[in-house]
This record gives sequence, C-alpha cells and structure tokens, in this order.
Amino acid sequence: MASGKETPRQKMINLMYLVFIAMLALNMSKEVLTTFGEIDEKVSKSTTNIKAKNSSDLEDLAKDAQTDASNWADAYEMVDQISSLANELDSYINSEVKFPIVMKEDKYDKNRDGNTKDLIPDYEQMDNAKEYDELFFDGDNFTATGDSLLMYIDRFREGSITALDSL
Repeated sequence: MASGKETPRQKMINLMYLVFIAMLALNMSKEVLTTFGEIDEKVSKSTTNIKAKNSSDLEDLAKDAQTDASNWADAYEMVDQISSLANELDSYINSEVKFPIVMKEDKYDKNRDGNTKDLIPDYEQMDNAKEYDELFFDGDNFTATGDSLLMYIDRFREGSITALDSL
C-alpha cells in the first residue's frame, strides 16, 4: 500500500482491505458491548453479595457498639452516617435515574404485583447514548435530573468527609 506506483487492480484490492478492516472495527464494538454487558451481569451479582455482607457487618458493628460503647460507638456512628448517605444515593439512582431509562427503552416486564423487572438487555443496542444524554443534559446545561444527581453525589461526598473528619 505504501509503494510508489500501483496498478488499478492493486489499488482496488487495497481499498477492499481498508473497507474490510473498517467493517471488522464496527462489528468489534458490538462484541465489546456484549462483553461489557456480560461483565456487568457478573458485577451486579457481586454487588448484591457485597451489599449483604456490608449489611451484616454493620449489624455486627451495632452489636459491638452496644456491648462495648467505649471502643465501638464512635466508629459505628461514623459508619452508620456514611451507610445512610450511600443508601440514599443508591436509592435515588435506582428510582430516578435507572428506572426512567429502562421504562423509556421499553425493556421491562411487570409482575403480577405491579413491580417491574428488567428484561434481558440487548447489549449491542446500548451504543446509542441519546436517552442518557437527554436525561442528564439539555444542550450545554444540566436537566433537573442531572442537577439532582449532582446534588446527591455532592451530599454523599461532603457527608462522608464530615463523618470521617469527626473521628
């Protein structure tokens, strides 16, 4: 391809190789999205296990704080404050951020009790970020949801710093 004079046939072959490589690159992104989706499923399972472990550890710390307040009361108070802030942020993200996107993409299923659950997502269609952009941004500015998410994140950050500084 970098040689001086090429025949028209060789130019056509080189062009076909370029098109072929471009097509492979486009298809690769879909495969990468599928892989990220599979990783996300595994991380979600791991997150569920970690949340259960954290909850159990917090209960154990609360028991320790009751039985030996001089050693554990301050630590429990700090961890409980941070845990409350984290739960508030997590709840907001799941209800106000994730749920509208899932509903907008029509990727949900209603159970008999009215609760919704995510359907198996089509990870290869997730390369369209328009729904996320519209949820958080209005041109160069944030939407109300974007401002609210930033407020919750800032509240968590500032509250965590305050709790850690109190020790």
